Amino acid sequence: MVEEKSEIDFTLDSAFKRLFKSPEFRFYQIAVLADLLKLDYKYIQDNMEYLDTEFVPDSNLEIKRSDCIIEIGKYVVILEMNRQNYRSLKASKLRYLAEVYNSVYFNKDGSESKKEVILVNINAFGVNKKCKDEFILQNKDYQEYCPGMKVLEINIASSMKKWYNKVTLSKLEKRLTYIIMSKKNQEIINEFVKGDDILMQTEKVKTKLKQPLVLNLDPEKEREYELNCIKEDARIDGLAEGRAEGRAEGRAEANKENAKKMKENGIALDLIAKITGLTKKQISLL
Repeated sequence: MVEEKSEIDFTLDSAFKRLFKSPEFRFYQIAVLADLLKLDYKYIQDNMEYLDTEFVPDSNLEIKRSDCIIEIGKYVVILEMNRQNYRSLKASKLRYLAEVYNSVYFNKDGSESKKEVILVNINAFGVNKKCKDEFILQNKDYQEYCPGMKVLEINIASSMKKWYNKVTLSKLEKRLTYIIMSKKNQEIINEFVKGDDILMQTEKVKTKLKQPLVLNLDPEKEREYELNCIKEDARIDGLAEGRAEGRAEGRAEANKENAKKMKENGIALDLIAKITGLTKKQISLL
């Protein structure tokens, strides 16, 4: 008899927010942040504060798209769960990173806060990508644009593949990879969490949850959101309906406009090229 898969999938929007915002999983949140920032568990426990007020309550069936933003001392961490690879979302998240940084740049007395804002993209796609990439935003002269902004790309699909291939994961890799492993059958999950007290406790809490309260998700709204992302990518790529030359022109103009906005915000040419597909020379001429 084949054991059924878990009905709880922490890569889904509302379930991910439950995992990273609900008090019942606070120990997991603290452990992940401690691994991420290399800070003491007790320090994070005493100092962590959520800057965004949105939480998915049990009775709410709406999909909310706000980020999970947590402040710990001098750090502000934006946690993003990405199930698909949409270029339009990558660009918008970089702009949002700048907005969050601007909002915490000054203290109430007008002095500089010296905060460090870290955008953490947790990606459940791209099994052949590096498990972890780190980017520091740079200006057009490849000088660090702002020491207070950083982007971490953590590819849990790649980490999952490593685990299946018997490669040892770091604590951070394993605890974040649990997000994508949570939907596997119970035998695999039990094998994955074995030896990690935090993950074993997280799994115990997960199994006690009432499934509808975690998966309070409207599939039609989720699909509508994904279609809007695809449509936006098509707009950027110039793939709208029309003549072939119109599509090519639309793609070029959309990419240039997007690249220009990111360049004006001081984002490194390498990163802009990676997102838009333009060459560094093309970007430098904008």
